Amino acid sequence: METGNILALSIETREYADWPGSDEDPDAPRGPAKVVGDVVIEFQPDGKIVGEWKLLDLLDPKRISYGSFAKFWANKGYPGTYDWSHANSVTYDASDDSIIVSCRHQDVIIKISRKSGELVWIMGDPGNWKAPWSDLFLTPEAGMEWAYHQHDLSMTKDGGLLLFDNGNNKAVPFETRTPAAQNYSRAVMFKIDADAMTVSQPWCFDANRDPNYYSMFVSGADQLPETGNVFITFGGISQHDDFTPTDNNQRGRIMTRLVEVTGDAAPKKVLEISVEDASESDPIKWFSFRSSHLTSLY
Repeated sequence: METGNILALSIETREYADWPGSDEDPDAPRGPAKVVGDVVIEFQPDGKIVGEWKLLDLLDPKRISYGSFAKFWANKGYPGTYDWSHANSVTYDASDDSIIVSCRHQDVIIKISRKSGELVWIMGDPGNWKAPWSDLFLTPEAGMEWAYHQHDLSMTKDGGLLLFDNGNNKAVPFETRTPAAQNYSRAVMFKIDADAMTVSQPWCFDANRDPNYYSMFVSGADQLPETGNVFITFGGISQHDDFTPTDNNQRGRIMTRLVEVTGDAAPKKVLEISVEDASESDPIKWFSFRSSHLTSLY
């Protein structure tokens, strides 16, 4: 941050007695659950924490999306837990002293007032949200397409938001999920009018919705400062052994595509690099959470 302080993401665990029982059956009985929620912290270089914002206090802790039942944290040493929010990036907006967080397993981006600790707005698919949270959703302008299971949120030089829209499911419970073979990922910029509470989509690159660029996990997008081009990491392209897309990154093959495109309304490719093992059997899985464009090595 401009002060020299650092924003970071941490977690906490809470138990609920009547959490949803399924993301497939709306009539499933509710029951006890141990839930992991993300916590935004601001700390000084000496390690002193000067701010803390708990997402389980800010959002509806019993609202689920596809992914909220994931065992991510259970596999990281928190047995029996569900990965409710899975925040994966946080950024600071100095223009209004606020914090913006990407919540992958809620399929939303949220803005928090750093001073008051209150939610300013929520951006994403409004399905399954109730008041008072539903009153804070940004209204989409024409041509908008919501992001799902997104990564790598950042601010653009003109105050917009850039992120990698993984595109998983393209639905929220209890809607029908889009299967991997019909899905696509994209880099996308959003522009928000905070006074009007609206959001528009001035730019995106979706590789012509080619499912061979569908990256169901990790990935990222960066706006390059000198050219305004966007450097995109399609970092988790998961495929069956027959090279068809899958939403299972535990089997089959994984590859990365690094793509630089122009910032024009109709983006043009400047560079593309594929990192993969094309072996017919037992391929090495090459995936990249993010990648960096180094001008000095261009």
